[in-house]
Amino acid sequence: MTTDIASINRAFLASYDPQLLAEIDAAPSAHFTRADTPSGHPTLQRGKQFLHDPRDPAAEAKRLLDLQPRELHLHFGFGLGYFLEADQPGQGGTTLVFEPDPGVLRCAFETRRLDTLLPSRGTLLFSDIHRFDSAMGRYLQPGVTVSAFAAPQHQAFFPQHFQAFAAAYNKAHEKRRFHKGLFDEAVAGTWRSTVQSLPFSSRATDAERLLNTLKGMPAVVISAGPSLEKHLDTLRLHQDRVVIFAIARTAHLLERNGIRPHFLVHIEAQDFIDFIDDCTNLDETDFLLAEQTEKGYFQFPHRQTFVFQSRFNPVTRWLNLRLPALRKQIAATSGSVSSIGFFMAALAGCSPIVLLGQDLALKGEHIYADGHHNAAYRFSGNKVRYAPGFFGGRVQTLDHYLLTAYWFQDAVPQLQKQFPDLELYNATGTGLALPYFQPIRFREACHRFFTRPLDVAERVRAVAERDAGPELSESIRTEIGQLLAVLSNLEALKGRFQSLRTDFNKRLRRIKKPKDVAALQRKLPKLDQLNQALQEAHANHQGLEFFFQSELDYLKQIHKAMQTRGAQNHDFGSWQRQLQADLDEFQKFYDMLKAKIEKLRTEVFADAPV
Repeated sequence: MTTDIASINRAFLASYDPQLLAEIDAAPSAHFTRADTPSGHPTLQRGKQFLHDPRDPAAEAKRLLDLQPRELHLHFGFGLGYFLEADQPGQGGTTLVFEPDPGVLRCAFETRRLDTLLPSRGTLLFSDIHRFDSAMGRYLQPGVTVSAFAAPQHQAFFPQHFQAFAAAYNKAHEKRRFHKGLFDEAVAGTWRSTVQSLPFSSRATDAERLLNTLKGMPAVVISAGPSLEKHLDTLRLHQDRVVIFAIARTAHLLERNGIRPHFLVHIEAQDFIDFIDDCTNLDETDFLLAEQTEKGYFQFPHRQTFVFQSRFNPVTRWLNLRLPALRKQIAATSGSVSSIGFFMAALAGCSPIVLLGQDLALKGEHIYADGHHNAAYRFSGNKVRYAPGFFGGRVQTLDHYLLTAYWFQDAVPQLQKQFPDLELYNATGTGLALPYFQPIRFREACHRFFTRPLDVAERVRAVAERDAGPELSESIRTEIGQLLAVLSNLEALKGRFQSLRTDFNKRLRRIKKPKDVAALQRKLPKLDQLNQALQEAHANHQGLEFFFQSELDYLKQIHKAMQTRGAQNHDFGSWQRQLQADLDEFQKFYDMLKAKIEKLRTEVFADAPV
């Protein structure tokens, strides 16, 4: 029978999760042996200790596992599957299970039919923490409800793996909390700045042209951490022997120290032109700018402008879908400008890359170097976190700095696959520990890597031809005009719903006879017609979903709830209350739609020429 179960599981995992099957096949012999119990449900034993209850493992799982059904369930420990069997996520939900011992999975592979257990609970099973971490990041998105369970004996047997499981959860939770807040804050400002900068960004050189342009050249990525200033005298002496990528916040400090960066990197939509205002050391600097960067940066005197885009910017996604010729390099980023600087250095083929001023930690009340220009920037106490430090121990950091460290953890392995010769060093000398970067003293890095003069400008000039064309092409003008017309049509649908809602309310109050109910029911198809008109507007203008994703998701939830409820037999009172509740839900949707239309029309596209 054991052989039969293993064969069934092998055939199942070959299609369901071939990677998991490979991990089970490669697993060493289990540290646990199967042991029978009085209940007839087997357990696993190591010495005198058991992974499940030695009397009745199934009853133990039912007793200990008390999770409220959520969209996402997380389990530490699979064992022989009893805890997963006792659990059930919400309808259509997903369960992610991390089993730290592949040998345990091999025991389960020969004991438990996975083809019935895993799909019935939407389960993804992992024995590799990196795969689990990646899945957590995909599934633990803003708005997703979650429940977590850790098997007690698994915590006792595998304490370090449990710490890794908890760290993966904390990482994903911080990401979704931060990105949701970032999206809420950035909706108007980032979108508006993207539109206002279109006359410049649409004509700028695609940053993709920098790919391997500086192959083999050493680079230093300069961030604005408090430790930066102590390294600048050394950098000034070697600045012609290393490619300098600097974030805008460091420009004045570099100027005072006689340093001219080769590249200045900036992503902010806010009016932070004071970071570079009156700087005299940027006239021969190439600017690397995000498409949403405040237009003053595009207009500031410099050499060439290279533009990169974000896959999270709805304005960009909409225009790229409508006008594919506008697509430019997508930059992988944590939302931190310093991570963009690093990504661009890697894209250009630089190696080794040395980080400088990448503290990602607090020095007393100071966040940044350059007390003169950056003294006004403070932080809120609820953003403080603690994380492993450069020299061990734990240091005080901020939530968005922690996100940058997580980004390096995820992004560097992918970049090293793309650029196999990439060597990475961190010469910051303090602050947060960063994975994959070898600690090094900056003077040593200069002595080892910055050994000969580099002609950076000539290589960049060869790929930096500016695209000819008007400031704002007619095609972009046309697309914006069409979008504004669609917004007017959507607003009209909101007006039609409001009239329909008023009519329904009156009819609901006046119902006294069966013919009144019949008359109201004959009106209900008008609500379907209205929703159909909305769908047609969406279908006729591709890309509209990028601006109205949350609103469309809410509409899907309304329809899903109505379909799940189906045609149920209720008395008239229940039917009346349910109709009123449905109308309330549609009212909320159309109010959300109206608010987003107002934001797009009066804030985002208010100054856009059409």
